[in-house]
Amino acid sequence: MKRRRVFLVEDEPIIASGIERKILQLGYEVAGSASTGEAAIKAVDADTPDLVLMDIKLEGRLDGIEAAAEIKKRHDVPVIFLTAYADEATLDRATQQDPFGYIVKPFTDRELFGAIEVSLHRHELDRELREREERYRMLSEVLSDFAFSVRMARDPEHDELEWTIGSLEEVIGIQLDGVRSIEDMLYVVHPEDVAGVRAFWTGLRNKRGGRIEFRVIRDGARTDWVKMDAKVCGAEDGFDRLYGALQNITALRTTEKRLEQREFEFSQIVQTMRQVIWVGDAENVCIYANQALCDMTRYSREEIVGKNSLAMLVGTRSPAPGADGGSEPYEVQLCRKDGEEITVLITPRRIEDDGGEIRGSFNLVVDVTRQRHSMDLLSRSKRKLEGVFHASPTASLLIDAATNAVLDVNEAFMALTGFDRDTIVGSGGFGLADYEDLDDLNRMVTLLKERLSRSTEIRLRTKDGSSRLFGVEVREIVVDDEELLLLILSGE
Repeated sequence: MKRRRVFLVEDEPIIASGIERKILQLGYEVAGSASTGEAAIKAVDADTPDLVLMDIKLEGRLDGIEAAAEIKKRHDVPVIFLTAYADEATLDRATQQDPFGYIVKPFTDRELFGAIEVSLHRHELDRELREREERYRMLSEVLSDFAFSVRMARDPEHDELEWTIGSLEEVIGIQLDGVRSIEDMLYVVHPEDVAGVRAFWTGLRNKRGGRIEFRVIRDGARTDWVKMDAKVCGAEDGFDRLYGALQNITALRTTEKRLEQREFEFSQIVQTMRQVIWVGDAENVCIYANQALCDMTRYSREEIVGKNSLAMLVGTRSPAPGADGGSEPYEVQLCRKDGEEITVLITPRRIEDDGGEIRGSFNLVVDVTRQRHSMDLLSRSKRKLEGVFHASPTASLLIDAATNAVLDVNEAFMALTGFDRDTIVGSGGFGLADYEDLDDLNRMVTLLKERLSRSTEIRLRTKDGSSRLFGVEVREIVVDDEELLLLILSGE
């Protein structure tokens, strides 16, 4: 273990020699010595020791107190004062330098050893505390709008604000100069949140930390949301320190509210869609299933969500979201709860984050039984449709009104979108919409469900994966008493 280095400042050579021997006998290293304050400062500047023993009474321009003050300004080194006698004024000056200890001459080896060890230990604790506070300052500056430290007294009225970072005015709209306690802030807190903020602050003395979000009234009218984080830590001086941070989270709250609204809109759309929907995470665990899926499979939502239910329904033939072909439609037998099997076509869409990592999959499911019936119907009525559909120069597609499955597309549609007939036929009509944009999906749902008589614009996906804006109108046609929908597209 490395020996601690002690520097001695003593102007009596005989006394200095005796103290140096004591230092060595106690297991420390003598880093050097000086007889004047000026020499001590230069020596410490040149080679900083672990501790300085400083005689208060020194000959020369600087006494020990002045020399210690200068060393303290330049270096993080603990100083122990040595004194044989001193008047009250001198002792008051020495105390103002916040020394790490006093030793009254003459002293024993045990007294010297105890003073040095206590001072070194206290200095280490102080250094660790300063480093923690500095790290907290740096983190607070990055992660919060306003950070602070409070020295907590036994009586809350005597709590002392030690340091701050940031602007309190930018966070809650009041000047820091006018704040002496939490009560000075409460007049800008929303009346419904005042009691909660006061109780949170009072409870910190027992809970030792926590978080609260509350509203503040800005400029007498505007309401902002603020988050307060707080942590109480003990300190060597016997007083607890409260470290806190305030952050204006109005923008975050607004975004969360919008997301909640969008999620609500999405849930309303998919819940009322006749198209069956199954959404899974990256592990193929179901995170959402709409009522149409429950009706098709005869399982309850509780039996489907939270497990690898797609594999339960169709076996191992369902591809994982990240596997090759995981975004291509596939036909498979689906087993209902009662054991009955039906043939379905599943059109998966991989969900990716900004970095391209697979987050899960969005699956549209079509009962092919109904679709095949409609295709047979279409085949029997092919000659009736050729004149108005296949030969039409206007991009069009036929959709079964009952299942929303695509039955056929014409040449103009394939030329406009880049899709071939085999890729589109059998897929769900909703799948053509850019359903990452809920507005477009909502318009497509409304178009197919309510049979809009007027034309509307919808963003549809094309073969190359891009989205294009098309004008779409829907017409109802009847073939052999079966209702079909004719969608007519117009675009650049």
